[in-house]
Amino acid sequence: MTNQWPLSERYKFNNSLNKYSQKKLEYIENFFLKKYKAKYAFLAPSSRSSINILLKFLKFNRSHLVNIPKWSSHCLFETIGSITNVAVENFSSDLVVVFHKWGNTFKYRNKSQIIVEDSVDSLPKKNFKPFANNGIQEIISLPKIIGSYSGGIVLTNNKKYYNYGKDLQNKDMSLGIIQSRKKFLYSQNKLKKFESWFYDECRNTSFDGNVVENIANCMENFEKNTNTLIKRMNIIKEIFPNIYFDKQRLGPCCIFRYENYSKFNKELELKFFNFSLKTKNNNFEKCFIFPIHYQIAEREFENKLEKLIILSKN
Repeated sequence: MTNQWPLSERYKFNNSLNKYSQKKLEYIENFFLKKYKAKYAFLAPSSRSSINILLKFLKFNRSHLVNIPKWSSHCLFETIGSITNVAVENFSSDLVVVFHKWGNTFKYRNKSQIIVEDSVDSLPKKNFKPFANNGIQEIISLPKIIGSYSGGIVLTNNKKYYNYGKDLQNKDMSLGIIQSRKKFLYSQNKLKKFESWFYDECRNTSFDGNVVENIANCMENFEKNTNTLIKRMNIIKEIFPNIYFDKQRLGPCCIFRYENYSKFNKELELKFFNFSLKTKNNNFEKCFIFPIHYQIAEREFENKLEKLIILSKN
């Protein structure tokens, strides 16, 4: 199956490079600050760790409850569960993770709760508006949009939280260095088992120079990915006019409803998606995803699309 997100690109790891360039860090943070139109932005080791940074800022413990979407990855259960309790379909919880999945904006009705806007795989269009649900933070996973091996951007309009996150960037640097090397080896298929992934992820708040250098080197992929997604979405929209694309966001995949395209079963990966994006209910349906991000070769994209056209006509 074709990967729904870009894979980490090849990068030479510098074993002596522990400290990071402050100028490059500021360049990365300012770049995403402007692209996603927030007041503040800071770099975290990953989008998963950024959720736990927020939980620590809010002083969450076992007396609290965090609601995550149905069909969420096990990494969310592992990461959030290291600090507090995880629930699914409990809409009276203390904090809600709202998932703008595959670049589709989810409008959550109950805005009285603390909300995390999970935009891990979303790139903004020109009319993008952050914090669709007035969330305290919006998180972006850099490996999923630019192919870096690590890194998550935290967007927020809360100055106290921003200062809290920035202060943690240099705390426990030794753990950040260990985590960076393991994540690099894992991304290059040189480390088959990563037993400390979740444990380190929940505690880690820092990163080394390799992370900053790698992200800086991958920054050009942001525009490349944006242009590729827009081009391929336009092609698909012309062939399948009823397919839905979000007006504010770009995502790594386009989504075909199973009930309309059941013949795609042999060509595309079957997933679950909440098509009722403007309700608080988890009305998930089967769907097929067709990855269209920049790391899908043009010939591969064309061949796969041709097969879908043939299947849709049969």
